Amino acid sequence: MSTDHQRDDLTISQEFLVKHPLLKTVIEFYLTKDNNDNGSNLSFLTVLIDNIIQNLALPKNAYRYNERVQKFAMSLYILAGRNAYEFVRMNIPGAIPAVSTIQLSLDREESQIIE
Repeated sequence: MSTDHQRDDLTISQEFLVKHPLLKTVIEFYLTKDNNDNGSNLSFLTVLIDNIIQNLALPKNAYRYNERVQKFAMSLYILAGRNAYEFVRMNIPGAIPAVSTIQLSLDREESQIIE
């Protein structure tokens, strides 16, 4: 971290972690992940969690999705259908794109296959 208000040696108090148990869990997840692999192989779960966390810091109209998340979302939409897709999307904010985005992506992919 290199901005003026951020430091490389960030310390988080136990009190803060007690107030924000999700943050504590995320930190523990990444500590475990760092200890168990060399970092070169990002699992889909890690990509999805990163994507959700990044999106939740943005306004809804500025959400961005990793390519792997986009492919997962298209597969979910195709295999599970619109209702199941919307159910997942509503219950896990920031995880997967809107249906309209998926439909546009599928239309683009279909037109590339046809051509």
